[in-house]
Amino acid sequence: MTAIEKIKEILTKNDGVITTAMCNREGIHKQYLLNMVKNNEIIRIARGVYSLPTAFADDMFLLQAKHKMGIFSMGTALFLNELTDQTPINFSMTFPQSYNTKNAINDGVKCYIQETWFYKLGIATIRTPFGCMVRVYDMEKTICDILKNKNKMDISMFTNAMKRYSESNLNSLFGRLNMQRLWGLSLKCANIWRC
Repeated sequence: MTAIEKIKEILTKNDGVITTAMCNREGIHKQYLLNMVKNNEIIRIARGVYSLPTAFADDMFLLQAKHKMGIFSMGTALFLNELTDQTPINFSMTFPQSYNTKNAINDGVKCYIQETWFYKLGIATIRTPFGCMVRVYDMEKTICDILKNKNKMDISMFTNAMKRYSESNLNSLFGRLNMQRLWGLSLKCANIWRC
């Protein structure tokens, strides 16, 4: 299989989107992507991100491809974890403490910063509504994040998320207790979950 055929296969698997990182994993030199751009076979969407001209670009996938250290969090994570029906107007992402969020802010991302050790906890991979896989915080980490920031978010979204989470078969007592300990939210969580 030639490099161009591999690229086309990757494009097919990823709904018409490819990154240079994907090519690197397959041992394909980025020059092949540049040649395809010159031949109008694909278009460059952002640095290191390309798509077919006919492809519908998944904004969440593109943002994460552009801001590789960002993990979808807060309202965006509630949406991806199906804890709310409200589609986020602006996407929220969490970055490690040392990350410069200037470009993400310029792209309209609501940025949160966490200590590096805590930023790495609770990362899951979820399919977006358009079928691309993105990194997002799991339900437990998301619930702890919204508990910590509940005064900064819509009360109806907060209440609905808590209700959906408590009714979910996917929440685990171990996950809840572990996150409570890490965040120091035992009393708040105990009142809500009756643990």
